[in-house]
Amino acid sequence: MKSAEELKKNGHFLENLTRDFKSIKRDRAESVSEDVEIVYKRRIEDICRKHREYQRKIDNLMLEMAPSTSISNAVVPADFDPQEFLKMDEEYCMSARDCAIRLEQILKRYEYLFGPFGDMEMIHRVLPDWKCTANNDVNTEE
Repeated sequence: MKSAEELKKNGHFLENLTRDFKSIKRDRAESVSEDVEIVYKRRIEDICRKHREYQRKIDNLMLEMAPSTSISNAVVPADFDPQEFLKMDEEYCMSARDCAIRLEQILKRYEYLFGPFGDMEMIHRVLPDWKCTANNDVNTEE
């Protein structure tokens, strides 16, 4: 690496053209690694958002299945379809479970590829009850 004075005199362009292959390869690898890490972080955020969305749908399922009438907000047994309720409940629960599994797997891969995930607080803000088991496979000596 050249001194700051030499870089001022010759500029960065010449410096970049004369770098060795190892240096160029390292810079490209760092660039690719940063891009992939950003994609993983965004995917984790998207999965968290989707998981929370399904949790809300599960919580609000009774409201969604209740018929809306101008006279009363009470559910009329004749208007309630238990099969449809089961179908929607199962769909939302399975989708939430799928998101939890995806989150777990993506976190494991993130930690394998990039080291510890530094923003667990973000996950717990969106999913306060979520428990991470991503590090359970790792043998640690106490």
